[in-house]
Amino acid sequence: MAVRKDEKARMLFEWYQKGYSLNQLVERFGGSSSAIRSLFISHGLELRHKQPAPALEFNGEPYRLDSGYYQSANRRGPKSRLHQVVWTFHNGQIPPGHVIHHKDGNRANNDISNLECITRSEHSKRHAPLHKTIERHCVYCGKLLVRKVTVRPSRRFPTEVHTECPCVFNQRKYCDVQCKRNAQRGAEHESQ
Repeated sequence: MAVRKDEKARMLFEWYQKGYSLNQLVERFGGSSSAIRSLFISHGLELRHKQPAPALEFNGEPYRLDSGYYQSANRRGPKSRLHQVVWTFHNGQIPPGHVIHHKDGNRANNDISNLECITRSEHSKRHAPLHKTIERHCVYCGKLLVRKVTVRPSRRFPTEVHTECPCVFNQRKYCDVQCKRNAQRGAEHESQ
């Protein structure tokens, strides 16, 4: 079964060479970034080096990119996010129950014209319309995963259609039971 692991490493590395990050590979194929990193290293595949984002300065305070947002680089005191500081500088305090939203979706664009103050519920609606599903592929065979649709009769409707919940779909790793069994058998053979 070692051949299967080599094929998986090669396939994942091809996506990685196209510019996908380890986290994007996890979203697409499942697993963990540390497992993919270990797989690449064990096969002698070279990882890219992270390029640190440049620091920005606002009102004499340095900000560095951290977890997708520019946050204060000042080690003293609580970290503050640049977009919130910019909003507060131009418009005053953020009302309770409100957040600052980047209109264009680019968290690095902290220009005041790109920021708006909206309620938390409105912010959630904008970022997760109808529980958006992500494109995922089977961890074993690489096929595109599709949400399952079943037809179950009920008392009111003879053919009621049920679509797999996005939360369940986004957790699924295999396209079918056969791929799941094959992957489990492969893990059993490797451990023996």
